[in-house]
Amino acid sequence: MRASHQTIIFITALAFFLGGCGLTIIGASAPSILKQEKVNLTNASHASADILVQQSAKKFDRQDNLLIVSDLQENVDLKKNNVSSNPEIGKVIAGQMRTRFLGLGYNIFESTLTQGSKNTGIVAGTYTIRGNRLNVYVRMTNQRTGEVLGLHEYSLPISYDIKKYMTREDGSLPPIPHIL
Repeated sequence: MRASHQTIIFITALAFFLGGCGLTIIGASAPSILKQEKVNLTNASHASADILVQQSAKKFDRQDNLLIVSDLQENVDLKKNNVSSNPEIGKVIAGQMRTRFLGLGYNIFESTLTQGSKNTGIVAGTYTIRGNRLNVYVRMTNQRTGEVLGLHEYSLPISYDIKKYMTREDGSLPPIPHIL
């Protein structure tokens, strides 16, 4: 009897610790994904969408409303000489978020010219490249009322996955390390 009691405790503890290994269900493990040391851009974008879904769930019905996910805009430090912008990163993050929202059952609308009586949510944001970090800020608002439905801010180390979308000050791509 004692051995079976220990087995039950072990299985319960194991289930608790392995619970985060399954699929992310609407933001349940999204914060832990963003804290990982080697997170990739896709996982971070999907986790960010999950967090916005979780925050806006009571105020925005995904079946009855339209959602527009616009490309993120870069905040460029104008004090630097030879400023280079990296618009591809904002397009990639937005595209990955669109994919996640579609997978969660949202009605994604491609244009800002919406029609009808449906409420429209807008996901927009900015990103900044500071040293070896990519800082991202996204928000979801109700287009009609201007109410902020969700906010999320995160920072990622600039890894191979992010560097491939960046440009140098001279317009060329930075060196991408070889991965064995």
